[in-house]
Amino acid sequence: MRTAISGLLFLGLFFSGCSRMPSTPEQAVARVDARIYYPQREGIHDLTAAVRCPHLDEHFQKKAEESADAALYLLEMLPLQIRFVWDVKEGGRYEYLSVPESEKELRAFLDKAFGGTEILVVPPTEEENFQPFNVGFGPWEDKYRLIGINKDSQSDFTKYAVIVDKTFKIVSKQYYSRDFVSTTVPSYREEGHHLLLTDLITLQKGTTLEQQVVSEVHLRYQQVQGCWLVQSLEYVFKERSKEGDKTFRGPLAINFSDYRINETGGEK
Repeated sequence: MRTAISGLLFLGLFFSGCSRMPSTPEQAVARVDARIYYPQREGIHDLTAAVRCPHLDEHFQKKAEESADAALYLLEMLPLQIRFVWDVKEGGRYEYLSVPESEKELRAFLDKAFGGTEILVVPPTEEENFQPFNVGFGPWEDKYRLIGINKDSQSDFTKYAVIVDKTFKIVSKQYYSRDFVSTTVPSYREEGHHLLLTDLITLQKGTTLEQQVVSEVHLRYQQVQGCWLVQSLEYVFKERSKEGDKTFRGPLAINFSDYRINETGGEK
């Protein structure tokens, strides 16, 4: 009987220790990251993927039809050959293989179309996100809040806040700059013991103007060599006003295939 009671006492102490509140902001950030699925924590230190974007192919096709002089030149680029590249040191980027380096305007157009999506394919951890900030942690209404104040007082981004529930699942994020404040609400799906990001809805408000921008992102995944990697990413940007929402960018669907993992020989 004494052995059984001792065993129960040990289990009680063990589980109470697991649910103990973090004593430092760093521990709180680690608890948040422990809930999220990060492919780089599966041993990936570099990867590439083939990228297709039918909407952009259609855009280039239309430009070719509108410009007789450049028609053949533009059509030779189709379908657009694009590659996504990520490594643990440099992060992610897109390479436009079928668009010559000399085509600055076309490449700038593609940069704008893909801009910001690279951090959704292999997302940075919250530990990385908070690195430029002095971080505090505490209760916030019926949840908890991690709040970061930028260490660089001259930076355009002044604050970064993450709201989590009692299980340390992210409920929302706030980005504060000198020109705008944006609030992002993520949705997740459970996969094993971790959370896969499936949707993002962001509302951005100007600090001086009444302009509001709403963006929606939807992600689907595929398993590659035992890792969950993005299969498709779709986004749309809308300008919100009293008259309603007006789309000004997208919808744009980006498809990823033919992933190659850890083939460049880079160090972990």
